[in-house]
Amino acid sequence: MNLKTKLLLIAITLLNISLYAQDSYQLKGVVSDANNVPIPGVSVVIDKTTRGTATDFDGNYEIMK
Repeated sequence: MNLKTKLLLIAITLLNISLYAQDSYQLKGVVSDANNVPIPGVSVVIDKTTRGTATDFDGNYEIMK
């Protein structure tokens, strides 16, 4: 194997490791109206993604990556 091929394989391996080693994150909160009353059944979506959820009976939501 020549040097270019070895370097390419090392770069690909490091890229794959870095993609799988990323930390996950969790978004959670409460949706409420102007009077601080929780609102159930509201759709919560992360902008420019397809990730989302709906609030529970107490207005709470949680989205995991």
